Amino acid sequence: LGTDLRVSKMIRPFQQSCLGSKEVLLEVQNNGTNMLASGTSVNLSTEVSGASTDNISTTGALTQDLNPGEKDTLSVGTVTLSSSGPHTFTNTATIGSDQNSQNDTLTVNGNLPSAVNAPATEDFSGYSTCNVSIGGACTIGGGSSFINNIGADQLDWFVSKGSENPSSTSFTGVGQG
Repeated sequence: LGTDLRVSKMIRPFQQSCLGSKEVLLEVQNNGTNMLASGTSVNLSTEVSGASTDNISTTGALTQDLNPGEKDTLSVGTVTLSSSGPHTFTNTATIGSDQNSQNDTLTVNGNLPSAVNAPATEDFSGYSTCNVSIGGACTIGGGSSFINNIGADQLDWFVSKGSENPSSTSFTGVGQG
């Protein structure tokens, strides 16, 4: 076919992205035998369905000449991903003279994880108590080892395996969405 532009990849958002406003970037490829000139008008759209729903569309333009097989990256705009869970992104790119509409759409499935507020704090209530002197260790249960303040690194407690800790400690960690 002489003129054929296809959506080859959804670059952004990632399939396991975080919630919020996300720019949609698509990679398009010249799948035809004719060169597509820089500035060629491309109709772009993304439909989000599933846990969140959103629809965006725009008219963009190729940023460079595309010889057969070459690719370009185009922005569709910003979608809002408001709920965690499974999502489907239906991405479309078309040009007026396209001779093959069967490859104009790319569907990508993703799963947005639940948000984690940082810092996350655990008080270890309900865990068994283990009295250990500085540099000492004991087994807490479930095969976990509990170690108290090893070295001068300001690390008060360390769990070498498992997830059980004594109730007399507190741990603060930072997560990223």
